[in-house]
Amino acid sequence: MRFKINFSRLLIRPFHLRETTQVAQSSLDVNHAARSIRFAPVLVLSFQPFALCGFRIVLHGGGQLNIKAMRTEKLTKADLAEFTGTEQWYRHPIVKSTLYTDGIKYVAETAGAYWLIDEIAFQQTHPLVKNEEFQVWTLNVDLEQSKAVLTCDDGNDRIIYTKQISYTDFPLEEIKIYVTDNVILLPSEY
Repeated sequence: MRFKINFSRLLIRPFHLRETTQVAQSSLDVNHAARSIRFAPVLVLSFQPFALCGFRIVLHGGGQLNIKAMRTEKLTKADLAEFTGTEQWYRHPIVKSTLYTDGIKYVAETAGAYWLIDEIAFQQTHPLVKNEEFQVWTLNVDLEQSKAVLTCDDGNDRIIYTKQISYTDFPLEEIKIYVTDNVILLPSEY
């Protein structure tokens, strides 16, 4: 079975590259049986307010992408509360000055939400955000409408950054993430 999908903006996260890539103004020809996508190679680094979790998209030579559903486990707040401290630090692949902890890596892998780490790391250059030594990032998700709002405050409920996410399949209604000294961590790891 073959069908054609037209996207004006599609966020693609090749997990083996750990960077966010956008296909802009491309017409995608999807071969359902092979689960592959072929497109005109119009790739640019970007981050749009679209956050799809649970899919792994692998870029192959010749402009071919393979899309596979990731095996994701159920993310729960109880699981997140078990993270205290970290045994290993992970460096963000694009924003090299930003590190993240085991708990944040668990969120990204379990919920397929590397986009969330990317968004927080990318905003560390925002003039208002970068001046805050301690940041509280909150993702509030409307699970019924698959929309979300990502906010950053200074720890005293003074909001310094807000972004509307037009689509996400992040599994929790809310998650709080701290950033301090260029480290992204869960509140229980602080």
